[in-house]
Amino acid sequence: MRERKCIVRNQVLPAAELLRFVINDDGMVLPDIHARAPGRGVWVTADRSCIEQACKKVFSRGFKRNACVPADLAEQVELQLRRFCLDLMALARRSGDLLGGYEKVRSEIRKARPGWIIEAKDGSEGGREKILALCLGVWDEVPLVGCFDAGELGKVFGQSHANHVLMHSGAIASNLGLQLQRLSGFTPLIPLQWEKIGG
Repeated sequence: MRERKCIVRNQVLPAAELLRFVINDDGMVLPDIHARAPGRGVWVTADRSCIEQACKKVFSRGFKRNACVPADLAEQVELQLRRFCLDLMALARRSGDLLGGYEKVRSEIRKARPGWIIEAKDGSEGGREKILALCLGVWDEVPLVGCFDAGELGKVFGQSHANHVLMHSGAIASNLGLQLQRLSGFTPLIPLQWEKIGG
């Protein structure tokens, strides 16, 4: 796995734990979530506090020029990471690796260990508890995420809302795990009032 140096911590880390930023012709710093934009880039640990520190002249030092930093840069990053995760879910749905609905999810849990259980943070508490209890009864650990609301998850399926979602194990699930790890530097992946199962 390739590594890059965080300009804030001056520490070499796997690129999957960092975020790349670029600067445009006007000197504006922009997030490059997919790390594909042309030109010189700098890397910052995927953490809100690190980005806030980078905004205090560290970006200018990293780019070796005056850098204009948007006041909401950390919020932009969080929004783009959320969108990236939801895009991965949509890709998994198209490939048949993502399904939604209470009965479908419960049935699938009994067949194979899920790659991810994705529960809407504003969804039915009763339904969620039954699904998580089934997971605990069948599997020792199941990766759980609950930072997306029912409306966000619904859009993945082309509907108004979705409360219970399961992603099969595989390459997309692994990539989702990497993006969720980065997103966790900006928002809790599981609401504090939930009982966590798995990692």
